[in-house]
Amino acid sequence: MKEQILKKIERDQTLYIHLKQKEMIDPSILEKIRSDAYCIEANLEANILSYSFQNLVPLSYFLEQYIFQEEEGYCFLIDLLERAINVNRNKPVLLDTESIYVSSKGTEFGFIVLPLQLDCWMYRHDECKEFIQDLARRYRTNSAYEISGYLYQSLRQKEFSIPNVIIGLKMLQKKYFPKKWYHLQKRESGFIAREEIGTYCSRAIEFIEEEARTPEFEHTQILFHPQQETSAYLYDGQDRYELMFEQMIVGRAMSCEIRLQEASVSLKHAKITKTNERYYLQDLKSANGTFLGEKRVIRKMRLKNGMKIVFGNKQLEFHEPL
Repeated sequence: MKEQILKKIERDQTLYIHLKQKEMIDPSILEKIRSDAYCIEANLEANILSYSFQNLVPLSYFLEQYIFQEEEGYCFLIDLLERAINVNRNKPVLLDTESIYVSSKGTEFGFIVLPLQLDCWMYRHDECKEFIQDLARRYRTNSAYEISGYLYQSLRQKEFSIPNVIIGLKMLQKKYFPKKWYHLQKRESGFIAREEIGTYCSRAIEFIEEEARTPEFEHTQILFHPQQETSAYLYDGQDRYELMFEQMIVGRAMSCEIRLQEASVSLKHAKITKTNERYYLQDLKSANGTFLGEKRVIRKMRLKNGMKIVFGNKQLEFHEPL
C-alpha cells in the first residue's frame, strides 16, 4: 500500500500525503473514516490528503521519549495492536510508527487511513512485518526486556500475523506478571503514562513535490508558495530534488525531505544544511556511506556547484542557484 504514496510531509500539526494515482482513490472509504472515532479525519483535494492531528504526537516520538516500566509495555502494545486491527477491519490503516498518532499520556490513538481501492491493500504481509520490527527497534524499557526479544522472534514465525503477535504478548504477560488470587478477576489492561511526554513540534515543511510527472500535473504541486527559483537542488539525470529549507534529511524513510528509494540508501542516510547561503553535507552513520567526489564524508563538508554526491550506490549532482 505504501507504494501508492508519492510524498508524506508534516506541517503545523497536519500530515499531508500525496498519492501517486488519483484513480486509485475509493471515495466510499472517506465516510468510513469520518464514522470511526479512532481515525484522524481525512480531507481530500485532487490527490493530496491532509490529516490534522491536533493534541496528538507520532507514535515514533512517543516511543523515543517514554521508557516503559514493569507491565506497562504489555498494556500499551496490546492496546495499540488491537485497536489497529479493529480499524483495519474494513479500511486500510497506514501501519507506520510515524503515521500513527497517540496522546501525550498514551491513552488515545489516531490512525491514518488511506482511501484506496481494495486492490491496493489486500496483501500487506510485508508491511505488517516492517511495522512490528520498527516497534521492536523503538521500544524502550528498564525491566520487561523480553518484549523486544519476542517481537523480533515473531517475525521469523511461519504463521506470523498481528493477531498472533497479540496472543503471544498476552501469554508472555501472563507468564511474567501472573494475577494473584486476590486480584480482580479481570486484569486491568488500560495504559496511562506515568507522566506526559515532552512537546512535539512538526517540522515546518511548506511544499509537496511530485517526483514523477503525470499528464495531470505538468509542474510541481505547490501548497504554500515557496520561492523555488532561488533554491539549490540535487539532480540524478532524471529527477530534481529542491533544497528548499535550512535542513533536509536524505534517506529511504517516508519522513525524509529527499526520499531515495534505493536499497543501498539508509532510512536516514545524510543531512544537508544551509548556513549563510552555503550548503553543507553530513553523513548520519549510514550503512554504506556518503561520498563527495571520491572522498568519504566523515564530518560536515561544504558543497559546491557541480559536485558529485553518492549516497550508498545512488549518485546525484549538486547545483547552486545562479
